Amino acid sequence: MTTFTPLKLALQETLNIRNELDWHDISLQNQALISADEIVSSSSSYPLFFTKNSHSGNFSAIALLGLQQDNVFFNGQLSNDIAYLPKSLTMLPFGLGTDPDNENKMTSCINLDSQLISPDGKASLLNEDGSECERLTQVNKALSAIFDAHVSTEHFIAELLEHNLLMELELNVNCDNGENKVLKGLYCINEQRLSQLSSEDKLLFIERGYFPPIMAMLASLVQVNRMIKLYSRNNVMNINSINMKVI
Repeated sequence: MTTFTPLKLALQETLNIRNELDWHDISLQNQALISADEIVSSSSSYPLFFTKNSHSGNFSAIALLGLQQDNVFFNGQLSNDIAYLPKSLTMLPFGLGTDPDNENKMTSCINLDSQLISPDGKASLLNEDGSECERLTQVNKALSAIFDAHVSTEHFIAELLEHNLLMELELNVNCDNGENKVLKGLYCINEQRLSQLSSEDKLLFIERGYFPPIMAMLASLVQVNRMIKLYSRNNVMNINSINMKVI
């Protein structure tokens, strides 16, 4: 898992950061955080779920990239026919993290272990006078947009919870060697309860643009079958089936 350091602390060091996608770090991610406005695009490539933070109890929307601590969609600089790359992955080695001065606030961070960083040469994110260079300004602007999308996603998820539309799943993975694996902690849309929404609630969801991401979340579950094929194609493991069980 990527460990982020607040940028305001990291900038005290001299860092040379290559301006390119961090494919190595991307290939280490088991899941990718996505915002509500990315759900439709992400559903073209990955199975999408919600996860619950065991400490805060908050829910997030994620693209599942592997069944364990692996990543079946990305390998080094290769991707398996991916139509969309989540913004949280494109920003690496940068990301959002908790502000050390205020645990209730998010701040711009960086992964100092990224292979894009070398501790030599002139700091690439600061001008000679110590001010932000153009790239750092762009990074902070992009992270600010991601944060705004995160807030909108929280409102989206809050509505789903208020209407009791999330249900927890258990993924049972059956391998051809007889080994069975169980993946827990994933949530999806309860389609039956969705169909039972009142006319007023359906109108509310339409007005707020919630139905496209909801339907995309449901449609994305077929991407689990694609994951099975990718595991076999990459010779990681041969999976006979993945069964989803409501718990």
